[in-house]
Amino acid sequence: MDRAGLLKIALVQMHYLPAFSSPSISWMDEPTLLDVTGDTGLFALSSIPEISQLQDELRRDYIAWMEQRLKTVLDYASKSKVDLLVFPEYCIPLAACRRT
Repeated sequence: MDRAGLLKIALVQMHYLPAFSSPSISWMDEPTLLDVTGDTGLFALSSIPEISQLQDELRRDYIAWMEQRLKTVLDYASKSKVDLLVFPEYCIPLAACRRT
C-alpha cells in the first residue's frame, strides 16, 4: 500500500511517575506514587540531608530507568516506521529527553 499522504501514529501506554513538581511535592523524588493531598512522602522531609541525598539518588535512578524505556520505545517505533509518537502527559522527564 502506498503511504503517500498517510501519517502513522502510535500511542504509548506506560507506567510512570509524573515528571511534575509543585511547592508541596516532587513526584520523581519519591519511591512510589503518592496521594496528591497535602505534604506527603519524602518531599515533606527533604530538609534532612540524608533524605535529600536519597531523593537525588531516586531521581537519578528513575531517569536512567526511563531513558532505557524510551530508547526501547523509540527503537521499536523507528523499526515500525512510526511518524508520530504520542506519550501520556508528564510521562517523560526533561532530563531523559536530553540524553535519549
